[in-house]
Amino acid sequence: MNKNPLNDLDQFLQQQASSFVSPASLSDKLNEPKTVNDKEEENLSDRLLQLAKENPEAFYKLLIQVGEKHLSQPNSLLINTAIILANPTNWKEEIEKYWKGKL
Repeated sequence: MNKNPLNDLDQFLQQQASSFVSPASLSDKLNEPKTVNDKEEENLSDRLLQLAKENPEAFYKLLIQVGEKHLSQPNSLLINTAIILANPTNWKEEIEKYWKGKL
């Protein structure tokens, strides 16, 4: 009989792991009640989507403000993306104007 030690080790580890933890099924996770944090995130997401639909200019300004206050330094990728989305025809000039105004 030809033994495969790696196969035996794998089976042993699977057996040991199943005795330590039994993972929750996906259906159980989907049926769990949402936490307050989940509901707040969902509410915030809905409000941002509504703002983007009703007032895109204010939405892009908000993204730029978030980008400016991101951690310890501005998030230039977020800022530039918001400027491009707000000004699809003359985005190069608007980005240049924005950053020149920050110097």
